[in-house]
Amino acid sequence: MLSVARLWDVSECKNNQRLIADAVDQWALEQNKPGTAALPASTVLAPYIKGGWPLCLVGETYTLSGTVAAGTNICSVAAHN
Repeated sequence: MLSVARLWDVSECKNNQRLIADAVDQWALEQNKPGTAALPASTVLAPYIKGGWPLCLVGETYTLSGTVAAGTNICSVAAHN
């Protein structure tokens, strides 16, 4: 069974991943990018996220790869994915 603190970390991480995915969608819409466009750098997406690029208490980082339509957003903490 996961502890409450551990569940909070996973929940916060999933929320950050959702914020990043939403930023990708907004960026692609505003920049008129097709689904085949490569994902931009985090510095490009940060302005699309209130408060900037998300950080977490456990220090994970997020790696983006792929395209707008088929991108991945992976947390550096394997248990969060």
